[in-house]
Amino acid sequence: MLALLGILREPAQSEDRLSQQVLHHLPGVGVYSDSVRVAHDESGHEFYVYGSHDLADFAWGPPACGRLEHRRLERLLARKPRRLARLARGVQTSFAQGRYPTRPPAPTEAVSLFERRPRSAVSDGVGDGVSYPVAAFRRYGVWLVSNDASRQFTVLVPDGVATITATFPRVGRKPPRGRRQVYDERVELTAPVQENLASFSSPRRGWDLYPTHVTWRAGDGSVIRTTPPPALWWML
Repeated sequence: MLALLGILREPAQSEDRLSQQVLHHLPGVGVYSDSVRVAHDESGHEFYVYGSHDLADFAWGPPACGRLEHRRLERLLARKPRRLARLARGVQTSFAQGRYPTRPPAPTEAVSLFERRPRSAVSDGVGDGVSYPVAAFRRYGVWLVSNDASRQFTVLVPDGVATITATFPRVGRKPPRGRRQVYDERVELTAPVQENLASFSSPRRGWDLYPTHVTWRAGDGSVIRTTPPPALWWML
């Protein structure tokens, strides 16, 4: 993992240190506490980047819980549009495979990206975040979207990526109900990478919030990879 992320190879600073209590509550089994680092994107926002030996603690219960969840979903989907039902079943199946495994999964090394917030009496300084298996990180990066009106995306990418370009087509996605939104023009947003982070604000809302694909480029402009964002895996 250290070979993939230059930010983790940086010398540790005082801001990188987290208490054992905070480390205990971070997602992941066997968090590599010596390699927790604070990364700063171009706009100055701060994020914790770290790796862990395994994501096994993301499993929430036995397979029977997944079957119960599925039956409840089917009742909710009665008389719903066919496309909406298909998407909902796909999301539930994907979540259930991780949360209610039929057998203990093999250890899966993971990369995590979490917001760094001011510490207070009600906050340990770690905000919203997400964790991806290393294999997924190599292919898609780690994506974090803000929960406020800014529609800000932050993407953690491997070493060698100098910029990312997010593409939003003129014709939007087909929503479960209604028609595709047609915009005035196609939009491409290019964001520089700093400390393995790139950030951009989406020009779209709702069903079209995410770009349809993202292109990683090296410093010389050559294309490293073009991929959909992870949020769209279940929609393709």
